[in-house]
Amino acid sequence: MSISCEDRGNYYCRSENPHGQINSSSLFIDVQYGPKLPSVSVSPSAEIVEGSSVTLTCSSDANPAANYTWYKENEDSPKASGQIFTITDFRAEHSGNYYCEAQNRRGRQNSTLHLTVVVGTSRSHAGILLTFVLFVVVLSVYLGIRRYRLPNQRCELRQKLNTIAQVRRVQWSRLKYLTNYWVDWK
Repeated sequence: MSISCEDRGNYYCRSENPHGQINSSSLFIDVQYGPKLPSVSVSPSAEIVEGSSVTLTCSSDANPAANYTWYKENEDSPKASGQIFTITDFRAEHSGNYYCEAQNRRGRQNSTLHLTVVVGTSRSHAGILLTFVLFVVVLSVYLGIRRYRLPNQRCELRQKLNTIAQVRRVQWSRLKYLTNYWVDWK
């Protein structure tokens, strides 16, 4: 019989004969095992821009629970301990292979990931890009408002011109009436 981690749980024995049955007290079986191959991930998962912040995450199935340590390849001392390792202000010298070691008293496993910085891109470029995007948004809003207002302003101007034209027609007809009246009166 082979024992696996799924065998963990409470067990009891049942005895039965023609006169009845009885259960023993239960016994908890804790199946312990070393860490499985760790899963490692990086966030953001896209290009790592120089000066940005990078978060590495490591997880592994183990019983008892694993302890995690982060190393950079070809360096003896650990970079961090714990499931999450954050590098702030990422620079070219941070590029390279990092590995996470998961260990408990039953064993250890590690997984590696490679990080590369996108050189030449900096916060100032990001600032310029953000400024440009903001400018485009503001310009779009401004033009949208003008497009909405302009037809309304044209309509109002047309109404005013029509009103003025009606007033002029009324004035002109009065003037014609007075002129005809004046000519007839003489």
